[in-house]
Amino acid sequence: MCTVTVLPEALLTARTDWHGERVRWRLACNRDELTTRSAAWPPAITRIGSRHVIMPVDPDGGGTWIGVNDAGLACTLLNVSGGSRLMAAPLSRGTIIPRLLGYGDVDSALVWTRELQADRYLPFRLLIVDGRELVECWTDGSTFEHRRTRLRDAVIRSSSGLGDHLVAGPRAALFERFLASTHDPIAAEDLFHLHQWRGREELSVRMRRADARTVSHTVIEIRERTVNLAYRQADSPDTVSITLAA
Repeated sequence: MCTVTVLPEALLTARTDWHGERVRWRLACNRDELTTRSAAWPPAITRIGSRHVIMPVDPDGGGTWIGVNDAGLACTLLNVSGGSRLMAAPLSRGTIIPRLLGYGDVDSALVWTRELQADRYLPFRLLIVDGRELVECWTDGSTFEHRRTRLRDAVIRSSSGLGDHLVAGPRAALFERFLASTHDPIAAEDLFHLHQWRGREELSVRMRRADARTVSHTVIEIRERTVNLAYRQADSPDTVSITLAA
């Protein structure tokens, strides 16, 4: 359960951070989880293979749903509602991204995904982004597919335990309205991820219902010389921000 947006370089040609470093592209993610799930550990730098990686950790599975490495390769994972089947001992989907972030490019990461045994995982949708290209991988629990596209336009992907089809359309239309309402796409993306419809909180980008809610917000920025991941727990005023040299 998540909402993920990506802003490509074409939309950010004139945008710089407060250090004056140009932002090349940007990914933002709201993570929605059941209220019974343990809080994630905040992001830290770790080494995977030859790469330095920034990622938070889900203590329940030992993996993660989002991360970025010093090559500027970012990955995030969304659950997929519906189409699942009972499994005696499914593998944790959170273990996929740490493996991928050990690679330095999309091609190498994609080769590894082809070795995944789709029938060992519950359904998921995986995004692999390097700023030039978006690779979208998905499984319904029996087969594994992928699609590669050039990253030219803003991207949004949503999932919900209520049914992905219920949230995808309204959230996408809202994202388009936010982008169209300002000349600052980063400000629009930030406001979008904070948005909550009154009376329709269960469908909102900042989601809340009796058994689940948005638990964290993560932003990955790939800049000219650095890579940054900023992470905030939903109820915390403090943001953990970590930067790597690219």
